[in-house]
Amino acid sequence: KNEVYRSEGNVYGGAIYISDSILTIEDSYFDGNSGNFLTKVYNYLSSYGGSIFSINTNGSITNCHFTHNVINTSRVDGKLDGGVPVSYGGAICFSGSNFVIQHCLFFGNIATGVGSYIDCQCYGGAIHCQKDSLIDFKRCNFTNNLIFESGPKFYFMHSLYGSAVNMDQSEGIFCECDFYNNSAYGEAYIQINGLYAGAAIVGSSNFNFSKCNFYNNSALVYASGYTFPGCNGGAISCYQMLKCDSCSFIKNKAYYSDDSRDVFGGAVCCNGGMF
Repeated sequence: KNEVYRSEGNVYGGAIYISDSILTIEDSYFDGNSGNFLTKVYNYLSSYGGSIFSINTNGSITNCHFTHNVINTSRVDGKLDGGVPVSYGGAICFSGSNFVIQHCLFFGNIATGVGSYIDCQCYGGAIHCQKDSLIDFKRCNFTNNLIFESGPKFYFMHSLYGSAVNMDQSEGIFCECDFYNNSAYGEAYIQINGLYAGAAIVGSSNFNFSKCNFYNNSALVYASGYTFPGCNGGAISCYQMLKCDSCSFIKNKAYYSDDSRDVFGGAVCCNGGMF
């Protein structure tokens, strides 16, 4: 159980930070690693990768378990203006990296900004990919991963993207992967700008899902007061090219506690892309 912690400056990789290198990981366990950024600084704040942060790196991860890893970024000064806390990838954050990930388990990982008094953005309960990463997932299991936001009265919450995987400006393939019981969950007193995709989100990305199973994934919003609409896709939310071949979608759910707000796609929401 490794940790990186800061009260000023960004946080990268709870267990491993790797840059401009080649990385091979096999038959390994990453359990209970964390990146925590709790600050009173008036600034834009970010945490990257509860276990691993990879930038401009090529490699492979095979037969590994990533369990109960956490990435958390919070403003705790009680102010409602200024910097926006951002958390990327409860287990792994890839930036400009090319990887093959196969026969891996991602269980119970979390991306959160819990306790923050200001807007918070969270990306990828298990994995976040950004900046032209190329990632291929083969026979991986994503179970009980969570992206979560909750704050005090007059708390403003921003956006949650992908309880298992968030893909942004990246490409790759999910082949024979299973997504079970992953959840994007948000609650706020005043404002929710958007909550997207219980299991996986494809944003600014071209991705294929082949022979994948999506079971009992959810995107859930509980809010009161002045709220913005936006609960999209219990399993997948798509804004670019998405192809699903021989996939199953069973008992996935998108839910908003305010009946006057819009909810889009219990299993899949495709908005402005190609499905």
